[in-house]
Amino acid sequence: MESEGTPELLRMARIVGLPAKGAYTLREVARASGASYTTLYEDAVAGRLRTFLPPGRTRGRLVKPEWFEDWWKEGMENAG
Repeated sequence: MESEGTPELLRMARIVGLPAKGAYTLREVARASGASYTTLYEDAVAGRLRTFLPPGRTRGRLVKPEWFEDWWKEGMENAG
């Protein structure tokens, strides 16, 4: 069961059948959240969405649920 403090991305991921984990690819975030991959990628490149590239990898940036939460909330505040 999820607590009220559970990051939104983990809730969204569960709904679309993704496992709960510490970080998700941009494609997984797009699938779970409904945000377009292009928007996520552009915001990651611009520094608005925090991501990291695991050591030894040259592609496949990952987003931690709490970083998505910050990005999501900021977007909601700016939309209103």
